[in-house]
Amino acid sequence: MSNFYPSQFAAAYIQTLPSAKKPDDFNNRSDYWEYMKSRRQLFFNEYLEAIEFADSFGSSLDERDKER
Repeated sequence: MSNFYPSQFAAAYIQTLPSAKKPDDFNNRSDYWEYMKSRRQLFFNEYLEAIEFADSFGSSLDERDKER
């Protein structure tokens, strides 16, 4: 798999936060916290799958730079 950069995931995930449910949509803070944890995990898994999908199409820029 290509290099994984946590900061790239964080930047992408932060952009999705405006579409997340609000704390007022939940019965209590604990339910909201669980929702946010599972949401972040789901987005992280999708992020990794997207990297793997992109990798399936060929070499990365890092690999091409090494060949030069």
